[in-house]
Amino acid sequence: MTREKQTAPPAKIRLVDLGFAYGSQVVFQEVTAAFPDRAITAITGPSGQGKSTLLTTINRLWETVPGARLEGRVLLNRAGRWQNVYAPDIDPARLRRRVGMVFQAPNPLPMSIRKNLAFPLKIAGCRDRRRLEEKTEQALRQAFLWEEVRDRLDEDARRFSGGQQQRLCIARALVLEPEVLLLDEPTSSLDTAAAGVIEELLASLKKNCALVMVSHHPEQVRRLADRIFLLEKGRLRLV
Repeated sequence: MTREKQTAPPAKIRLVDLGFAYGSQVVFQEVTAAFPDRAITAITGPSGQGKSTLLTTINRLWETVPGARLEGRVLLNRAGRWQNVYAPDIDPARLRRRVGMVFQAPNPLPMSIRKNLAFPLKIAGCRDRRRLEEKTEQALRQAFLWEEVRDRLDEDARRFSGGQQQRLCIARALVLEPEVLLLDEPTSSLDTAAAGVIEELLASLKKNCALVMVSHHPEQVRRLADRIFLLEKGRLRLV
């Protein structure tokens, strides 16, 4: 009996001739790559090569950095149609609702867990209390956090452990149901046990969206990634 041939997931993101520089310092250049939907793509390589910067080109977070400039295109596949995220009619704030980001160090807002989750929803225009509660529970369940905090939603989020805070930050990104989730070293500030929970969480999330993750840990990359890219000496290549 022959094994059925698996179809590769379609690309969700395409980088086309992408180059980035701070003033006269070129960070990377001529980057062309495709990142699949419903999969985990890992970007690895030595420190200081621009991996985190590459992530920010996907949701335009770099644009507030003085002297920075970008060349090329970043394309997002939306229902089979490719959209240039740098097109003049693209609102960066709306883009970041579709392309969420989680940073290396947990950064909960100085407010309760409930308000941390409601904050992005309210900015997006949601005011219905029942809807806010439903979305909050859904995101916390996705982030493997609901059972731990369901009776503590009104406590200051900063009182929780580092691993719980990072899962809260992931939940805060998930509450807007993003198509892409960017993760910049999401476990590097956590102990082994907390990092393991995050890894299990990320593996579960790829059924719903595309994940692009920067990681310095080869073992983690081998465990999690469906596709691995190496960024080194200004070039990105598939490994």
